Amino acid sequence: MTTHRHMRLRKARNKAGLTQEQLAGLSGVKQSTISKIESRHLLKPSFDTLYRLSWALKKCGVLVEPTDIQPRKQPVLVKGVFSQRLNIGKRKRTA
Repeated sequence: MTTHRHMRLRKARNKAGLTQEQLAGLSGVKQSTISKIESRHLLKPSFDTLYRLSWALKKCGVLVEPTDIQPRKQPVLVKGVFSQRLNIGKRKRTA
């Protein structure tokens, strides 16, 4: 079973016995940012943010690479968005 990257941050934080607030205090990253990463509302956190989180977790004895905790972007398909942008399926009007 594979673990999604956003879940790895939560698992690593729990393994270290830290709350989001405690991890925020150790890493200098806002608690709201940690929450957004864990809930996949922030799909592209900066490398600096990921580095700070992995450094703080390492101080607590949990080894995790910055790239291991970056959320993976999932494609979101919205009906009609791509076809409208690419003009697919639209008929050309003839005079």
